[in-house]
Amino acid sequence: MERLKTRTVYENNWLKVREDTVLQDGKEAPYGVVERADGAIVIPLAPSGLTVMLEQARHPTNTRALEFPMGSVNRGEKPEVAARRELFEECQLRVEALTPVGMFFPVPALMAQRAWVYLARIAEDEIQHAVVADDTDDIVGHRILPLIDISALIVSGDISDGFTLGALALALGKGFVSLGSD
Repeated sequence: MERLKTRTVYENNWLKVREDTVLQDGKEAPYGVVERADGAIVIPLAPSGLTVMLEQARHPTNTRALEFPMGSVNRGEKPEVAARRELFEECQLRVEALTPVGMFFPVPALMAQRAWVYLARIAEDEIQHAVVADDTDDIVGHRILPLIDISALIVSGDISDGFTLGALALALGKGFVSLGSD
């Protein structure tokens, strides 16, 4: 697919929507694209297996989503710096060790945004005192729970956020975490 021209349809501080004209199969066709900053997703984990998930009010779906801490990577910022920053801003948690898990494209048919995933080792006493500290991200609460409980929350539909599911699938697939009882 070759892009022939582009025009901005809508833009605000968080995203830009553009319509490209592309050459596809020898014909010109419109293609809608959303531009967003890359994101950093953090799976906080204490030695006991406890993790922290945030409950966030999500306007488009009119739901409260259970998600791992995450946020945008600012222009010029490294994803690992954003991961540490987001975890502290949203949960007041300090990272003992941050391990890169990998990257995935959340919605490649719509945008080129990359989601960088990190595993954050958190001290046991620190994770038990996690607090929601960021009132700018529609965070309405948090849960401290064993990582192995996440399977049941996915099956029940309590966890349905694509970024969280993608981060977890990547971490599981690469062997960084386990949801079993071993």
